[in-house]
Amino acid sequence: MEIHLKLYNDVIYRMETLAAYISRNVCGVKKVVIFFAAFFILLFSPGCLFTFNSNPRIDQNAFAENPPVKFAVLPFVNKTDNLESSEIARNAFFNAFASMNYQDLEISFIDETLGALSQETDKNPLDIPPEIVAKRLGADALVYGSVDEVSKFYAVLYAHQKVAVTIDIYDARKESVIFSDSIEAFNRTIAPADSILGLLTSIIQTIWHMRRIEKIETYERLGNKMVENIPNISFSQPGRPCYIKNFSIEMPSANLKTGDQIIVNVEAEPRMQASFDIGALHRGLPMTEERPGYYKGRYVIQRGDKARYTLIKMRVGKGKLQDERLGVKHPFIIDAVAPSPPAILSIRTTPKRLYIFLNNSEDLDFDHFVLYKSTNLANGFVEIGQSNEAKFEDDDFSAGEVIHYRATVVDELGNQSLFSPDFVFQVPPQSPIRVETERIARDTIFYAYSSPYIISKPLIINEGAALTIEPGAKLVFEKEGGIVVYGNLAANGEEDYPIIMEGKKDWGGIKFQRNNNAAANLSFVQFENAKTAIAVFGSSLNGNNITIKKCAMGIYVSPSAAINIEGSSFIKNETAIHCDSKQAAIHHCDFIKNSVLLNICGKSIPQEESTMENFSYN
Repeated sequence: MEIHLKLYNDVIYRMETLAAYISRNVCGVKKVVIFFAAFFILLFSPGCLFTFNSNPRIDQNAFAENPPVKFAVLPFVNKTDNLESSEIARNAFFNAFASMNYQDLEISFIDETLGALSQETDKNPLDIPPEIVAKRLGADALVYGSVDEVSKFYAVLYAHQKVAVTIDIYDARKESVIFSDSIEAFNRTIAPADSILGLLTSIIQTIWHMRRIEKIETYERLGNKMVENIPNISFSQPGRPCYIKNFSIEMPSANLKTGDQIIVNVEAEPRMQASFDIGALHRGLPMTEERPGYYKGRYVIQRGDKARYTLIKMRVGKGKLQDERLGVKHPFIIDAVAPSPPAILSIRTTPKRLYIFLNNSEDLDFDHFVLYKSTNLANGFVEIGQSNEAKFEDDDFSAGEVIHYRATVVDELGNQSLFSPDFVFQVPPQSPIRVETERIARDTIFYAYSSPYIISKPLIINEGAALTIEPGAKLVFEKEGGIVVYGNLAANGEEDYPIIMEGKKDWGGIKFQRNNNAAANLSFVQFENAKTAIAVFGSSLNGNNITIKKCAMGIYVSPSAAINIEGSSFIKNETAIHCDSKQAAIHHCDFIKNSVLLNICGKSIPQEESTMENFSYN
């Protein structure tokens, strides 16, 4: 195995060296050919490989003569964009360092003490002189660390994660750094493929390599490497008893959830007091001497327990004479805390399905959402789907039906949140809908499912009211039909679901009247056959990806109004834009076969005299 790892390390080193050489000395097609030839040499060589670069600097005399015994691992500095990297690296170092013969102060005690010291001095704990910190903690030495780099790389059949950390150990008694190291850890996966099925399997393998569980393993290995070069004091120092002869830990996996059991077995001197700790989560859990010299302790994970990258520590002794041992080589995770419940934000219709939108989960170990529905509360709810995206589809519904939806969040260990508040939705009536009202006095939605909406006379949106038109909705206007906006109009379609407004020739279009509200917004809306598709009076309008076709006038802007139009198309209109305002901006628009391109303050600019890709007028 050691030969295999060394060979792999050498191959990858040569690949990286070759890539650097190719980049400097080879050009064009040759560069591509040489690189891919080298890459495919590795392609059919399977493996998951950890490699490390380390540069320790050790004061051997400081460890040989009167070495520090009690250590405090201070919070690590995070120099990366990965928010949790410093906490994970610190825990990984602490867990690995705990297997050595030094006394290590618990992280929770360190953080509590540093918090109090920071309040007293009004300084960041890491800016306080180390002698003061060590004295307050009662420590001989302080461990300072920083995470300098966290990066990932993925290329279909190859993936790697890199973490770079710096460690300094400061002996507060001697006021000097006695150990320093810079470590780089690489976790690489190369997935071979000898068939189409093998290729798919390999792609999944490399994608899995990028998941959080692989990151945890990278830090675990890094933690062991961080302490590997630290000299270990003799186990038989005066005053340090040796009662424990053997031990074992039983647990179902390295990821524990509610109901899982931890069993600790210790063989030691008989008639002792024995206990064990689960990191800082539970301390002093009792162990029973089941027969002379054999001790057993149990703990069942309870709902609400949570500890990341923790270890079992066993303790056997009499009075103040205690023998402590670390019970597992690698840290494990306890997560019996349910995620926060989600919220259903909105429901959108299309002619054939409903889209249910949830808020994104902020839980770091989020895995997926589960959606439930009920059309009869007496019969309860049924699960209709799971998704790792905050969006669901439901195509089993009928017009007028009242549906209750609720959702939960499930994390990577299977903990499930409480239900979200119920979202009650009544499916709108089926199309076509003839709009009989002349005024919208309260917030109203025009649904895509109910399209088309037929409007035969001016529809006025009162001040203080809002009309929302769903993406994919269609409005058909008769000769006298149109929309007059005193309140708010939200017509924001999508590229695949544009809002369509069309009708008989010279229908009234949309008129934005003076109001004190924020600018109106239109996006992905298609107008056709209007007399004036959009008229803006004393208001402001932002429009993007609008299409105006076969209208007498595309957009009219009054002297007191303002518009900002971007990425829109004006096709076969008599006049594309008539602007009497000095507050107009038109960017990246297409003007196709319009009789008059622009009429600005009474001056017409014919289409055939204009050649422009981007136009802005102020």
